[in-house]
Amino acid sequence: MKRGILLYAFIFVFVQGIGSENVIAGTPHTAYGEVFNNNSSVPANQDITFISYIVDRPGEIQTETSTGCGFFSGYWSVAVGSFATAWSVGEVLRTEVTNNDNGETGTVDVVMTDAGSDKANDLYLDPSVPVELSSFVAFSRNWNVILEWSTESETNNFGFEIQRSCSMGNFKKVGFVPGSGTTTSLNHYNYTETDLPANTYYYRLKQVDYDGAFEFSEIKSVVLIPSTDFTLEQNYPNPFNAVTILSYQLNQQLEDAVDVKLVIYNSLGELVQTLVSERQFAGRYSIIWDGRDSNGISVSSGIYISQLIANNHVSNLKMIYMK
Repeated sequence: MKRGILLYAFIFVFVQGIGSENVIAGTPHTAYGEVFNNNSSVPANQDITFISYIVDRPGEIQTETSTGCGFFSGYWSVAVGSFATAWSVGEVLRTEVTNNDNGETGTVDVVMTDAGSDKANDLYLDPSVPVELSSFVAFSRNWNVILEWSTESETNNFGFEIQRSCSMGNFKKVGFVPGSGTTTSLNHYNYTETDLPANTYYYRLKQVDYDGAFEFSEIKSVVLIPSTDFTLEQNYPNPFNAVTILSYQLNQQLEDAVDVKLVIYNSLGELVQTLVSERQFAGRYSIIWDGRDSNGISVSSGIYISQLIANNHVSNLKMIYMK
């Protein structure tokens, strides 16, 4: 009889252990924690606002205000089962808290268990640190516009919306770069736009917080000037291991089309591929080379030469192909 009881208990525990992670996902669950100001004083519950999200899914958030539920101090509390995507045991819930009365902020993580509720470590808030841009530059290279910027620190930074204009007004979104949340570390960012026609362009960053608040950077300008010569630009990327883009410009003062050839040679001077062989008018052109020869066979790793021949003008550039 004892053996039967022990066997039943073993089966019950074993089955319960197997099903726990599968059953818990998406079921009701609460995560919570107590909050203290930087000086260890207790904030009023109504002063506390926060956002919570599963670390692996930062775009899916809950934004709430703490209104009190019996704690003797400020706190945050999240109904984890209310997320649109089911949660699982072992996932990390991150909560970013702000005391709206004094501007102090803080972040705390808690690993989800199958206990029905999980209490995070006490969170002591720090003076609020906004997103501090330490640098922002815009410049052109090989007819590409490159933006580079750095931050000294970030608080609740969802990311940077890249905006462009041709007239210092009517800015439009052209891209987005994710931020680093809350951090006091130095972070570097960049964004590149390619194949823009000749013009003067104006750029700014729209820094967006998780709660939707935003702030604009200063405006930077970049001038793309059409070439008055025959120019073969450095391929991009270089080195490359799949495809690369070769761009060139034909003299803007040309009135008639000219014979143009763009060819690829290996380091021994042997012809590998003819990419262009036709008459073309003035303008800027781009073509992709996929690292294959004229027979469609992939070339070996090494140094290759791109050569532009146009109207008795010859330009050569080295490229590096890496498999």
